[in-house]
Amino acid sequence: MKDVNWKAYYLFFLPGLGLLLFFGAFALIDMGVVSRQFDSAYRLVVAGSTLCLVCFAMALYIIRRSMRLLYGCIEVAASIGIIVMSIPAAVQLLDRQIPSGQAVIVPWENGLAAFGLVAASVYVLVRGLDNVGEGLKQYPRWEAVWDFVFPKTLKKQ
Repeated sequence: MKDVNWKAYYLFFLPGLGLLLFFGAFALIDMGVVSRQFDSAYRLVVAGSTLCLVCFAMALYIIRRSMRLLYGCIEVAASIGIIVMSIPAAVQLLDRQIPSGQAVIVPWENGLAAFGLVAASVYVLVRGLDNVGEGLKQYPRWEAVWDFVFPKTLKKQ
């Protein structure tokens, strides 16, 4: 078993705090405390948020390289959250209909956006499962169970 990479934890904690500040900044924008008219406070929020998210992504990459199983579990959990949020958003997009005489038309852009939301969430789930499978390679017993549930090749009968 590998030694724990404490730098990854610190690099994950600090950007996580930055992510919290990121959402707090957008809450200030939403409440009207900071104007959206591209004044200096809004630019500062956008620049700071971008920096926080880049650092957060770099920390996640460090975790992916050093603790692949943990990263895969985080990715699976995030993808389930994305799926839970994307389906109602897709339904809401498809409910925006344009009445046209007797027919009801759903704008193709809304259908495409709804499909994109759901497809992206499924893609993230597949990536997460792949990372869990790669992370289990250091645990042969659990890898055997994983390979039984998700066989590498399908056998012809």
